[in-house]
Amino acid sequence: MKVERPQGPRGTGPTHKAGKAAAPGFAGMLGSMQAPPPAHAPHTVTDVGALLAVQAAGEDEANARDGAKRGRKVLSALTALQASLLFGAPDTHALADAIAVPRPPGTGPELSATLDAIDLRAAVEVAKARRQAPSPPDRRSR
Repeated sequence: MKVERPQGPRGTGPTHKAGKAAAPGFAGMLGSMQAPPPAHAPHTVTDVGALLAVQAAGEDEANARDGAKRGRKVLSALTALQASLLFGAPDTHALADAIAVPRPPGTGPELSATLDAIDLRAAVEVAKARRQAPSPPDRRSR
C-alpha cells in the first residue's frame, strides 16, 4: 500500500460567474403566487358559544383534577392518622387542615360523592380524636 502526502486544499467544483442568468427556480415560483384571502371575524354567536363551551370543559377538567388532588391529600392524612394511632400518639392536626381546604366547584357527581365519603370519614376521625383528648384543666378552680 502506498501512502501519499496531502496536496493542499482542493476546489469545490465549478462556480457560477456573475452576469449569467440563473435558472428559474424558487424565485420564479414566488412571482406566480396569489395573496392569501383576508381573515374574517366569526360570523355568528354560535362560533363564540362553541369557544365558551370548550373553555368551560377545560375548567371542569381542572376542577376535577383539583378535587381529586384534595381527596388524595385527605386520604394521605387519614393514613398518617392511622399510623400515629398504632404508635399511640394520634395527631389530627394535618387531617383537620386537609378537610378545612374548600373543594373546587363543579367536580361532577361521581367525584363529588367520593369526596363526600372521604370528608365524612375524616370529620368522624377528627371528632373522635377531639372527644377522646383530655380536656384542659379548669382555670377557675385555682
